[in-house]
Amino acid sequence: MATIEIDDVTVEALVIEELKSGIEILELDLIGRLNNPSGLGVFHNDHLKDIIEIQKHIDAYKLVLDWYEPEWVKTDE
Repeated sequence: MATIEIDDVTVEALVIEELKSGIEILELDLIGRLNNPSGLGVFHNDHLKDIIEIQKHIDAYKLVLDWYEPEWVKTDE
């Protein structure tokens, strides 16, 4: 077994990139679900419930992302 040490900045950057990736994937799922009401759902087979649940997950990802990378920090850059 090997141990790898990663500094806080690197871990934070990895988390931010994974959160952004998760948001992008869910947004693509949402677009697909909106454009294909009869397609398979991500969380529910019911079209409307699925759209609502996908959006809730997107919002949750964005909330966590804002904790790591607050909007006010991004606007000051």
